[in-house]
This record gives sequence, structure tokens and C-alpha cells, in this order.
Amino acid sequence: MALAIIYFVVDPQGIFDTYVREGFNKYKVVSRYSGRYSKGASLYFNQYDVVFLGSSRAESGMDPRMDVLSGKRVFNSALRDPSMTETLGAMDYILKYQKSVSEVYLGLDFFLFSKNRINHPDYEQSVFSGNSHPLWITFKYMLSSGMVRDCFSTVRANRSGAVDRYHVRGHYRSEAEYDVRGAMDYILSYYMTAQTMFGCYEYDVNAMGALASSIDRLMAAGIKVSIFISPQHAKNMLMLERLGLYDEYFAWISDVAKMVDGLEEAGVRGGCSLWDFSGFNAINSERLPEGDGELEFYYETSHYKVNVGERIVETMMTGEIREGFGARLDAGGVEERIEQIVEGGKLYKEKNPLEVRDIELIYQSAQKDRDELSCY
Repeated sequence: MALAIIYFVVDPQGIFDTYVREGFNKYKVVSRYSGRYSKGASLYFNQYDVVFLGSSRAESGMDPRMDVLSGKRVFNSALRDPSMTETLGAMDYILKYQKSVSEVYLGLDFFLFSKNRINHPDYEQSVFSGNSHPLWITFKYMLSSGMVRDCFSTVRANRSGAVDRYHVRGHYRSEAEYDVRGAMDYILSYYMTAQTMFGCYEYDVNAMGALASSIDRLMAAGIKVSIFISPQHAKNMLMLERLGLYDEYFAWISDVAKMVDGLEEAGVRGGCSLWDFSGFNAINSERLPEGDGELEFYYETSHYKVNVGERIVETMMTGEIREGFGARLDAGGVEERIEQIVEGGKLYKEKNPLEVRDIELIYQSAQKDRDELSCY
């Protein structure tokens, strides 16, 4: 009983919000099981109007507190390092336990559609796999030493006031200082060499059909599904081009557009739309800082900040495109969109030769690790 009281009062995962006090437990600094436990429990114990889904890009970039969604109950259910299997599991989980959701924002990333993508180590024991019930996981966690440590860590961090990383309604927020150039180089090198990313990339066309089926079920339940292709910094796009993945990337965009067109033609209740926020524009082509400066729109080349996340939602809601960021997409407009990306890339490379050189240096440095991969 004492453990249960401690758990509900401190609420280290931010699931219940029964007692929130400045200097005690306002900031949730821990997220057990890469957020899978806390997100599954939140979706089970609470009802929301809007839910975000996707990878860590959406997890860090989509703040449920954004002004454009003010007045709505919003939750960020995006997962760190998910597979497409787990993303589909999260969609089915939402459909099962969320009775109030009217809209889902789904961020799609090219790397999720790799045949070499694997499930996160925490997936099998998470609620999104269907192997565990949220009540059972909550009960086990409540009686664990991990819960006590999480409560202690939460109170200690809040009392000290030294909180630069925390979670709020599923959103991972980081305000910590970091080396931007170092983070960019790390991400680019990791993406080039990781077997589950682009070290061994082979586009899995069959994943599109499974995704369409899950979206169809959400729409049939009256849920509007707003799909967006995630933005990424121009250097990430140059990386894809240097790896020889442009053709597959463009084929993927085309297939996403065809899938959405098919869902719209089916006329299912909820409705579905697709926007592309990738490519080269004022946001994604942001000039890299000199020295220790930070980027305005990105943490590094992959993860966008909350000001970009809010711009995405606002653009999808209003249809108003600013600074060339975003394009409503259907199958008929894919060819023109691809031409825009290609031409934008040429212009970016002309204006930023040092960044092109940097990509080449990272690519050459990564070759040894890439050669040692056993891809198939």
C-alpha cells in the first residue's frame, strides 16, 4: 500500500497527474523502458483528443502543449527507435483503448521501411506488442525497485532545479547544452553505418500495405489521420544522395502518396491527408552555426525542434505554406515534388560546398564499417 501511495503521489512517469507541485514532481525526468511503459499506461488510463505517432523525430519535435492545439487533450505516443511492426502495434493499441481520439498525426520516416529494421529490445514486453496487458505491467512496475529509484530521481531533480531533460505527455524535451557539430557528425556517421538505418538499407515495399490496413481501421473508427513525411536537415538529404538511396527514397514517397490516394478514394469516415516536409527550404536548409552556436530549427541533422513541430501541425491544419516548408501531396504531384527536391539539392550544394565536402569526409570515414556489415 505504501509503495502504491508513493507511486501515485510522485507519479514519476507523468501518467496520472494526481498531485503536481513545483520543486517536487512537476518535471518528469525518467522514462522507464524507453518510454514504452509510460506511454502505454498513459494511453490506457487517460483519454485524449489528439495523438502523435512516429519515431524519435516526432517524440522530440511534437510538444502536446503547442498553441495551435490549445484546448485539446493531446498526447505524444511517438516511440524511440521503433520498427514498422511496433508503429502498427501502437496504432492498434490506440484504436483499442482510446475512445475519444478524433485525430492522429503520423510522422513517417524512410528508415522505418527498411527490411533490416528490427524491433526495439523493449518491444516484446511492451503493451504495443500485444504480449502484455497495461494493468499487469503497471502492477509489476509499481512493486519494483525501479519505481522507487524513479521516484527518488524525480524528487531529487525537481528539488535541485537542475532539470534540462524531461518528459511531458509523452514528449521528450531537451534543453541541455550540447556540441551541435559533434552531434551532427555522430548522427550522420551512425545513419551511414548502422545496419538498421542506412548501412544496410533495402526498401520493404510490403510494409506499405500493412500500414494502409492500420490507417484504414483508424479511419473506419471516425479518426482523421494526418500523415506527414518528416522534415530533416539538408545534410541528411545529401547523405541519402551520397549513399545512392535517392531513387529508393523517391519511390517510397511515391508509394506513400499512392497509398493515401487509395485510402481517400475508399471514402472511409475519418479521412486522410498527406504532407511532405522534407526537401530543401528555409527550415531544412538552415545554415549551420559557427563555433558553439545552436541551430534554430534542429538539434542535429535528424531531429527537429518544437518550433518546427508546431509549424507542421499549423500548416496541415490551415493549408497555409510559409517559406516553402511543406507541400500537400498526392500521387499526381509526386513527379513535380521530386523535381523540386532534386533542384533544391543542387542549389544547396552550390551555396554550401563545405557541407558537401563534410558529407564526403564522413562517408569515407564510414566505409570501413559499412564494408564489414553483413546485410543480407
